Formats: sequence, structure tokens, C-alpha cells
Amino acid sequence: MKGNNKILLVFILLYFLIQITMNVILFIKVDEYTSAKTVTVKATGEVGFCKNRPPEINFTCNHTVYQDENYYCRVNATDDPGEIITFDSDFMPPPDLFEISSTGIIDFTPNATQVGFFQYRIIVWGSSNCGSILDVDISNLTVINVNDPPRLIQPIPNQTWQQDTVLSPFDLDNYFWDPDGDPINYTNILLTNINVQIDTNNIVTFTPIVGWYGTESIIFYAWDPYFANGSSNNITLTVTRTSTPQEPIPPQGSTGGGGGGGTLPECIPRWYCRPWGPCEPDNLMRRECYDLNNCSSTLECQILLRNVFLSQHAMMVLKELMKRILIAEVHALLAALAMITCVTIKRIVQEV
Repeated sequence: MKGNNKILLVFILLYFLIQITMNVILFIKVDEYTSAKTVTVKATGEVGFCKNRPPEINFTCNHTVYQDENYYCRVNATDDPGEIITFDSDFMPPPDLFEISSTGIIDFTPNATQVGFFQYRIIVWGSSNCGSILDVDISNLTVINVNDPPRLIQPIPNQTWQQDTVLSPFDLDNYFWDPDGDPINYTNILLTNINVQIDTNNIVTFTPIVGWYGTESIIFYAWDPYFANGSSNNITLTVTRTSTPQEPIPPQGSTGGGGGGGTLPECIPRWYCRPWGPCEPDNLMRRECYDLNNCSSTLECQILLRNVFLSQHAMMVLKELMKRILIAEVHALLAALAMITCVTIKRIVQEV
């Protein structure tokens, strides 16, 4: 209201100033005359008044919002009928957290990089035939931090390496990031044939069991101190098969001296078996076994169960037993037999 009175007073003073200026008494001094004449000039005019009340902001928006939560508010302003109102915003200091629409709507969602305290101005412009006039309101907004889980910033590539070798391919810190800057601890799913170690520098080492080759998959998990976690992509680990191991030369015996005759010691087989292969169309799994002492020729057996081989007669007996007793008892029986034939307990079960 005080602002309106000041404007009215300015216009009144302006009006009287114009009247005084237009009613000027001119004194003309003429050199030829000894006396002076006074000439009075009068002028008339009209002064118009334009009444324009400035807009007033009605700000009722919240002053807090949580990170990743939508913030919506409509800022209102009152002004004389017929006037066009336009809104604007300005942050002190920049950068701007949001931009208010020209109609006074604030609608945005702050992210993890926009946490903190912000101060800003809301500006409203009122336009009419008398010109533009504005109102300004200073406010603030606090974005409250919410704990974020660690995030995978790029996929971890699949890994391939040779059988019976160790691989240390990557540092997990190069693939995960915590938006809050929290320290990260890593875990992983357990694998059947590959041992996984993560050292204090978060470097991963893969160690397959001796003799194994094949494919497994792994997922890593990144944890912050508040038990929020993020996971990696599914990583395929492929251990490739190497060439057949070289067969050592068997030990040679010699005859004794001193008149006594000696005999060659009995050759005792020492078997080395590769891991099981995949299931084949005949529903069998196969693997290769080698006698490292070279006591007999290399065999490719479908199953080598405790290095026990069964004859065809034993197979017939076992088929009958399988109908009457438990698998565990069959295993115990197999361990007690020592007959030579290349067969498989898996095949026995299937045929029964």
C-alpha cells in the first residue's frame, strides 16, 4: 500500500511542475526603451494517470525434498484483472537446480549429484498498458541425501584361459562406482570348478581345479557399508583344454649281483583322468584316462569309478542288484570288485 501512495505523489508533483513551467512570466528588455514591459503567457494542457498495482507472489512450496523424489509445486501470484503474469527463477549462486515455467510450475527430480542446500529467487512480471512491473521472493530448498547402492559403470568382459593355469584379469574398482563415495566390498557367487579370490586391492584371481576344463558363469556383488548392493553382468568363464599330457618313461628294473638272480618289479598303474565331458546323444558322459606308468595301453573309458573295471558277468549281477538295493550299496560293491572291463555305473543305472 505504501508503494501505491508514493507513485500517486510522484504524479501529483509532476502535474504541478508542468503547470508552473507553462505559466512563465517573460521579461523583455529593449535597449531603445527606458522602461520595461511585462508580458504574461498562459498555456493549458492535460495530464493522464495510469494506475498499475504490482503483482504479489504467494509462495507455499516445501523447502525440503529427498534425493530421487519428484518435487512439484505451483507458485501463485495476484495482480489486477487483465494483466499478464510471467514467472522466472534465478539461483544464488548457480548452477540452477530447476527452472520454473512461465506459468509458475516447479517440477523436477533431484539426483545424487544435486544433494545440498540451494537458495533462489522467484520473479514475477506483471504486464499491462501502463508497462511492466515485478515482484521478487527469495526462498531456499534442501535436497536430502538418500543412500545409493554401488553401480556397475561398464560390463565386465568374459574370460578365456588355458587349463591348469591361473588368471588375474581385472580390478573390480574399474567396473563399479558408489554415487555417495562410500567404500565398496565385493563378493561373488561360488563356483564348482574354479576358485575365485579377491585381494585387498580388489583384483580378481581365477584358479581352476587341476585337470578341469569347461565353462562356468559368475556374478560379482558390490556392497556399501549400509548393505546396499549392486550386481555385475553375468560373466562367462571358459577354461580351454590343453594337449594330452606327456607319458613318462616307465621305470626300468635290473638284475641283482652277487650270484643272485633278480626279477623286474611288478608295474603298478597310476591313472590320470581328465574331467568329465558333456552329456552326449547316447546319454553317456565320457572322459579320457591315462596310465602314467605306462603299464597298459591308454584307455578311453566312459566311467572310471575308483579305478574299478567290471566284467560283463558283473554287469548282469549289478543290474539285478540295482533292482533290489540302494545306489550307495552298489557303490560299495563296486569298490570291492576288481574285474577288467571298460564299463560305467552311469550306463548301468540308465539300462535298469
